[in-house]
Order: sequence, then structure tokens, then C-alpha cells
Amino acid sequence: MVKNMETVKIGLISPNLGFIRAAKQVAGDLGYHIETALAYPEDLPREAQKMEERGVEVLVSRRGTACFLQKILKLKLPVLSVLLTSFDLFCDIRRAKLFGTRMLIPTLHHKIEEIDKIQKMLNVEIICASFKTQNELEQIIQQGKKDGCQVAIGGEHCIKIARRYGLHGVEIRTSPEGIAVAFKDAESIALSRREERARSQLYRTIIDTMSCGIVAVDRKGYITAVNLMAKSSLNLNNKSLEGCHIRDVSSLETILESMDSERPLLHEIGTVSKDRLVLNYLPVKVDSNVVGGIITFRSLSNVMRSEREVRQNLTKRMVAKYTIEEFAYGDSKSKKIIRNIKEFAPNDSTVLIMGPTGTGKEIVASSIHNLSLRRDGPFVSVNCCSLPEQLLESELFGYEEGAFTGSRRGGKPGLFELAHKGTIFLDEIGGTPLNLQSSLLRILQEREVRRIGGDCFIPIDIRVIAATNLDLSREVAEGRFREDLFYRLNVLIIHIPALKDRLEDIPELVNRLLNRIASEHSLPPFQIPVNFIDRLCRLSWPGNVRQLANFLERLSILSKGDFSPQIFQELYEEIRLHSEIQEHKLTGEKKCEDTDLKFNSKIEEFRLIRQVLEEMDYDKGLAAERLGVSRTTLWRKIKAMQSIEK
Repeated sequence: MVKNMETVKIGLISPNLGFIRAAKQVAGDLGYHIETALAYPEDLPREAQKMEERGVEVLVSRRGTACFLQKILKLKLPVLSVLLTSFDLFCDIRRAKLFGTRMLIPTLHHKIEEIDKIQKMLNVEIICASFKTQNELEQIIQQGKKDGCQVAIGGEHCIKIARRYGLHGVEIRTSPEGIAVAFKDAESIALSRREERARSQLYRTIIDTMSCGIVAVDRKGYITAVNLMAKSSLNLNNKSLEGCHIRDVSSLETILESMDSERPLLHEIGTVSKDRLVLNYLPVKVDSNVVGGIITFRSLSNVMRSEREVRQNLTKRMVAKYTIEEFAYGDSKSKKIIRNIKEFAPNDSTVLIMGPTGTGKEIVASSIHNLSLRRDGPFVSVNCCSLPEQLLESELFGYEEGAFTGSRRGGKPGLFELAHKGTIFLDEIGGTPLNLQSSLLRILQEREVRRIGGDCFIPIDIRVIAATNLDLSREVAEGRFREDLFYRLNVLIIHIPALKDRLEDIPELVNRLLNRIASEHSLPPFQIPVNFIDRLCRLSWPGNVRQLANFLERLSILSKGDFSPQIFQELYEEIRLHSEIQEHKLTGEKKCEDTDLKFNSKIEEFRLIRQVLEEMDYDKGLAAERLGVSRTTLWRKIKAMQSIEK
């Protein structure tokens, strides 16, 4: 059987040449490659040290030599003894009995077991004596001769000396099976030690490459391990800390108190050598008993820098998508908006943007951020009306782990935290629930936030931009919006008029929107003739710029890159009808606020249908085309109108 043992280095050392030869034979049969050394007792330390330096992983020898190496030398590598069985010793003593019944067995610092039983079984007398050096061995043999011993049992060198003094000699024979077992155990130990060294090096590399200082202590406070960052932070790079008491390294009373009380210490701020550190201490327990502890610490400045980097990574997609160039204008009112944006942007004051839905409030907010000194920070946008109250609270303020059922492990930072060093845009602020408005007010005043389930306040550096399509003054008067929050928001104000109040912007808006739509849908760009744009300027556009963009997107897709007057007319009539219905609805609401909204809408719709029918001489085909609906739809609406009139 041949084994690949290139990675395992086994050394065999002995003062007995016969044993070395037998071991080599067994190693060859098993496929082991071993390194051997013939050494007498006084030479054993030197030879063993040489083997250790040459990379031998496990030493193997007979029991006496192994015990000597284990007791006398401070070797890092393990030493295994070849098993000398009672049967082996019995056979050796029985052979020695041929030369006499009084025997001498020299040993190296160990007691031979079962020797008393063997003496009785074989009816012999055995003297055991230990030695350390070759001279002592010779003295033992010389004394054994004087004591009447006829034969000496031992190794080859022992036999030579015994014969010189007139004694017979019998060599101790170790069975091949015992040698084989020792080699297999050596292989197993060598591989286990190698794995252990690999794991140890891995752990050492891990703690040495960590960005925080780590110090391990035993239960009495003496240092057992320390990483490179800890040495650097404590300015002790050239000093060995293992074995020192933590009190000799640090005078931090909080750490010592935690060690004495066996309680953890988390996120404590302390000072060492004029450096401010964030300290943690965790006791290490085995079966509920504290056996030591781990101290970690980081420079406070590094912690703050890491926090900034983490927030930047979390908010790398939170950017302001729009710039001031995307706000098309031609009307004098719009020019004033552009002027205000440029004036307000460099300041950090809160901005309140007011205007109907679809007028471009987010474009204005993004433009302010991109022109501000916070342009490199995050732009966090949240619609205060789009989320349920409980979800909005957790999104805005964040939560700690276990704050509520289903909360994310480790907790989650809120949008205010993510907006640190940047801007948070609170869209539709008027729809914020009243019980959250007080929390918003506190954050705007104190510039700090507390997560749901948390017990500490997190400082934040943010700029706030809010937007609403409601009249906040009226909301305050009717008790739906906090007055103090309104005044906190009402610092710098930008009013965006409805599109119908700035019709001069429509030509520029149409050109820009058509170009953007063509790019998004990979369509060839086209232009709308001036007379058709003039028709667009006659509409009220209740959906404002968003409605205009939707109209142009449908026109572009249906036209497939070429302007079609017919498609324009169809879409235009649909928009015109919708605009007129919305205008009539608003008019009806103003005339009678107590009337049902749906009832008023139907009445105004029927009036419009009757007007168009009269203009088209009751030609239902032309009327349906004028209204932008199918003949079937028109017929159904006429039937409904007739049933109501009856």
C-alpha cells in the first residue's frame, strides 16, 4: 500500500539503531516518508530542535525517549511514543531469562507498567533504573553488575555497555504493529494540526484586517489576543500586549466596570490618548460562566466617516432627475418661477411649492436641489398621500429590529436618515395625517429623528422642500393641518399657476415634450403646425402639463412619427369634451355646493350633447365625431338623457 504523504512530515528520533531500522522498514511498507536521527540522551534536545526547524510536524520515538523529550524540551510540535505492549516486554524478559533470573532494565524517566506481574509469572527479579545521560547509563549498568544482575535489557547502546562490564544483553524489540499505529496517529495529528493552524491563521487574518480594534481578555482581565488595529489605535505597535492586564493599557473605567459586573457595554464614548473612541465590551460565556471577554473600539471620526459612506451607498439611486432646463416657459408668470428657483437654491431654508396637480412641482423641487450646495447629496422624494398612515410613519422615521411584526431584521433607516447631507422632498404634504404632523414638526425644528421602537435620537442634516395642491391656509382653518407646521413650512414660497393661466408656455412645452417622447419611444421627431398648437391653447387643460404630455404621447404613438391632422382632430375632440365637462363640473360646484356631484356632472354632460346635436342638425354620426365618441356611446347617452327627462 503506497500513500501520498508529501504534505506530512514525520520525524523519528532514538538512541537505538535497531529501532530506527525497524521503523524505516515499517514506514516503507506503509508508504510513509520519515526523517530519522540517531541520538543519545545528551544529544536528543539538539537533534529534536533541528527537526523542528526543518519543518517536521510530529516526532515519534519509543516511550522512554518520548517521555524525555516531552518533559525536558519545550517543543511546539507533538511527540508520540511507540507503544511497547506488555506482551512485547514479556517476550523480551523471557528471552533474557536464558542468561539469568536477575535482570537490569535502564529507562529514561518513566516507570514500566506490569513489571511486577511479569516478574511473578516468569519467576525473575528485575531492577529498573532511570538515566538522563550516557554517563548515567554506564553508571547504572556498572551498579547493576555489582548488584548481581546477569543480563541487561535495553537498546543497542545499552547492550554494548552491558557486555563491556560482563553482562549479557537483550535488545528490546518493538512490534511492527506498534510502530505502524504510531505512524498512523502521527499522520492524523499532523493533518489535524495543519487544519487547526489554517483556521487559526484565518481567524487571525480576519481580526487583523478588521477596521476596528479588537482585544480579547480572560476572566481576570489579562490580554490573550490583540489585533493590529488595536495596537495602532493604542500606539503600542512595538509592544507585546499578550499577558498584560487591560488596566495597564487603558484607564477606561466603564470597560473595567462592565468586566467586573459581567455585563455587556455597547456604543460607549471614551477617550484614550486624547483620541475619542466608540467602545464595546461583550463577555464570553461557557455554560453560563464568564471565561473572558471581547473589547472592540473604533475612532469616533472613523465611525462618522463610515456612516457617511453607508448613507451615500444607500442613497446612490436617490437623485434629482430633473434640472431647471426641463421647466419650459414663455409666460411672465413662469419666468418669475425660474427667477425664484435660482434665488432660493443657494439657501438652506425650507421651500413650499404650491400649485395644482400636474403643474411640475417635482421638477421645481429637483431644480432647487441641483442648483444648491447639496447637489452632491441625496434627493429623497416621498409622496405623503400614497402610503397608508402606519407605513408612511415607518418609511419616514425608520424602525429598530423587532419594533413591530414583520419588521426587517436589523431594522431600517427612514427616509429622513437617508436624506442626510441632502434634500428631502415631501410631496402632497397637505395630505399627511394629523398625528404624524406633530412628529414632522419636531424633526423640522430639532433636525433629529428617532426610529420607531428606538430609544435614541439620530441627528440629521437636511434641507426640506414641500409641495401641495391644497390651500394650506384653508386646511389650517378647517383643522386638517397644524398651524405651527404650516408656519414652519411657509418660509420660501413658489406658486405654480395652472396651465390654463400660463398658455404662453404651451408652444415651448409641446416642442420639448415631443422631443422627449420621441427619444423614449425611439420614434422620429415631428412638429405640430402652429395653427394646431393655437387650438391647444384654447383648451382649459384641467390635468395641466401632465394631461398635455399624455395627449402628445398618444398623438406621437398613433402618428408613428408623421403628424396626422385626422388623428390630432380625434384626440383633440376627446380632450375638448373632457375639458368642457370638467369646466361645467367646477361651475356647477360653485353654484350649488350642496348638490350631488355626480348629478351635476350628468346634467352638464347632457347639456353639452344637446348643444352639439343642435349644431349638427341632429346628425348623430357628425355629433359623435364632434364629441369624440362612438355612435353606440352617443346613442346610449341620449337614451339615458331621455329617461331622466321623463
